[in-house]
Amino acid sequence: MSGTSADVRALLPEAEALGSYLETLLGPEAPPTADGGAGPSGRAVPALLMEAGGVQVALPQAAIEAVLPWSGRARRPRRGEPPWLLGRMRRAGGTLAVVDLARVVLPRARWPVAGAGGRAGFLVRLDGDWALACARVGDPVLLTDAAVRWRRPDPVRPWLAGVGRTPPCLVLNPVRLRAWLARGLKESAGMDDA
Repeated sequence: MSGTSADVRALLPEAEALGSYLETLLGPEAPPTADGGAGPSGRAVPALLMEAGGVQVALPQAAIEAVLPWSGRARRPRRGEPPWLLGRMRRAGGTLAVVDLARVVLPRARWPVAGAGGRAGFLVRLDGDWALACARVGDPVLLTDAAVRWRRPDPVRPWLAGVGRTPPCLVLNPVRLRAWLARGLKESAGMDDA
């Protein structure tokens, strides 16, 4: 077996770095809801776990249209488009923008190699014209106040709703994520249509 104690020690700093990164994302904690429930709605939220760039991410199931295997093929992005955009795919009734989820949630220094999509093997299609490329799709989870440290939106990561304690994960706000992606795409186009 090739797993030596040196291999384990080499992985430890990476795990500690990811843990530290998750802690720095927390910022100010959102106040609890009036009835003690989870998130803005005050209810527990069913979510799907995904992995991107070695980080677990939870996305509310209500925002997901489909989960599809992905070969990594998409029309390449145009020059000047955001680095998190892997490209576009045709779909019935329009075009789907494919986003490298790892490049959205990780700091630039930890981004996967350009075009690798964090070894994306799946597309999680959001309701609308966006799909998130991720390495793995996990089990559904129920996000409650006991399981998540909710946070207020900030201008840098408005898409981050909170950080899960059990399981440890980033919890995405799909409405803010779509708005952030659309704004990034529009700004990269030089706002020609403004």
